[in-house]
This record gives sequence, C-alpha cells and structure tokens, in this order.
Amino acid sequence: MPVNSKDVTCPACHTRLTVRNSHNQASRRIKCIKCGQTIEVDFTAPTAPAPKSGDTVFVGANLDTGSTIIRPIARSIGWLECNGQRYNLKEGTNVVGRKASTSRADVQLSISDMYVSREHLLIRVHNSASGLVVTATNYKNKNNTWLNGTVLAAGEVINLVNGTTIKMGETIVTYRNQ
Repeated sequence: MPVNSKDVTCPACHTRLTVRNSHNQASRRIKCIKCGQTIEVDFTAPTAPAPKSGDTVFVGANLDTGSTIIRPIARSIGWLECNGQRYNLKEGTNVVGRKASTSRADVQLSISDMYVSREHLLIRVHNSASGLVVTATNYKNKNNTWLNGTVLAAGEVINLVNGTTIKMGETIVTYRNQ
C-alpha cells in the first residue's frame, strides 16, 4: 500500500525534499527544485525481510491468557530438480505429475513427456522419532517408475535420500534436501 508522503534527499545537491503522493501512486519521478536532477521516489511501504528457516515469528496473542504466540518457521524439507527447475515439497502428501490443465498434482512438472502421468508419483514427508522421513510410491500411473535404476513395484514404498534419482517415463528427477 502506498504511503502519503516521503522525505527524500537529492543525490546531486543533497537538498531535502518532501514529496506528496496525492494520486496514490506506487512511485513517481520528480525534479529537484534546486538543481533539476530527476529523482525516482518509491512510495511503497517498507517491508520486513522474509524470515528464514529456524527463525521464529510473532503469530498473535491469546486474549484470554494474555500470552504471546510465537511459532518457528518450518524448515526446508526438500525439493525435486527437473530440467534445471526446482519444485518444492511440503510436509504431508505431495502428488507429482506432468503439468496439464486437468492435472490435480501438487507438484506439476513442466515437461512434455507423455509417459509421465498427470498424477504419477506420491511423495510423503512426515516426522518420526528418528527425524524427517520422505517416501515415494507409485500413484495413478500406467507406466513404470524407477528409483536409482530399480523399478518401483506396485504398492512398494521406498525411502528417499538426498540425491535419489527418480525416472518417470523419459524424465529424470532428483530428490534434494540440502
């Protein structure tokens, strides 16, 4: 949301100017009244830097108890790499498939390989007593899936580790978590 006015300093003559945003613009070009230098003025409100994994953020306050609610930012849980693109995974269930207007996959790969189903692979990400567990199993596909060169049998569930290669049709995807 644009702010109403902003104080700026001319980079050429260092004159301080107050610029009003009467037309509710995101930015505006002005000329310094002293030297004529053109200055670009940004009226967008400053934003805080995005929190990083491991940071905690203020969520709110419990009005009944007066306690502050602070939650940690979810850590990176992994992604798939395909043709130089990165596809982030979320905690829980991730259906992976070929991008199409009728695809309901959570992770839609931008590929033209017709041997990859629109909903081809199911990747589950969950916490266990031993840490984060990432598994893969076939989903609604009619073609084979290979993990590290071995065919994934129907109903078989395989743990993924950093660097696992997944072949769907003619497309190679690599699982990464670091």
